[in-house]
Amino acid sequence: MNQNPSDILLSATTFTSHSAVGTVVATLSTVDPNPGDTFTYSLVQGHDSDNNSAFSIHEDKLKVANSDLWPGFYKLRLRSTDASGMSVEKSFVVEAVFGLSCSLACDFFLETESPWWAVSLFFMNFLMKCAMM
Repeated sequence: MNQNPSDILLSATTFTSHSAVGTVVATLSTVDPNPGDTFTYSLVQGHDSDNNSAFSIHEDKLKVANSDLWPGFYKLRLRSTDASGMSVEKSFVVEAVFGLSCSLACDFFLETESPWWAVSLFFMNFLMKCAMM
């Protein structure tokens, strides 16, 4: 007798802010009493689905769908459906953490024509933050 899946798990709940579209945030898995069941995953509307549009799902991977995600917390709601159509839904909060690539920082300073001392100060602070992570 087939039983409902009982839980959805994420392999991670943090990712780097401003990640490229398609960056994997987490791998999804499902707790299910039926051995060998297969699952499909989807983002669904409902309680705590506020930021669903910022993410996408491909197979069992939760991915970034918007590269302009600032550090902070993002709410999303997922559904896991087994091969016979039984499902479970769960809300999650994932966190975008500080992350600034060197190319993004360089582009910013080249576009703003900042003075050399501002560039030096910024990169010193940037390197210090990276060292503390």
